[in-house]
Amino acid sequence: MLLINPANAINATLYDKLNFNFISDIEPVAGIIGVPLVMEINPSVPATTVPSSCLRQVQPGQAQMASAGNGTPQHVSGELFKIMAGIDMLHVPYRGVSPLC
Repeated sequence: MLLINPANAINATLYDKLNFNFISDIEPVAGIIGVPLVMEINPSVPATTVPSSCLRQVQPGQAQMASAGNGTPQHVSGELFKIMAGIDMLHVPYRGVSPLC
């Protein structure tokens, strides 16, 4: 029995030389949890929607995006958000979710 999270599948695409082939060595049996990804912004920012969040007005690299580490769902979704919103944010990776909070 093995419990994995999305980071395992993401890492299979990021690293060329893993000791296993995630796609052929793992057989999913059941999903037990779903975790939504949310965007938070400081309450002092007068924004109610993503377009009104004024992130595009911030100098490139001045906005920060925290994640639970490189290759985690938070990191990958943050990178996708940067591309889709056309903004530049500094990625601040932590060593897991606990230090992030």
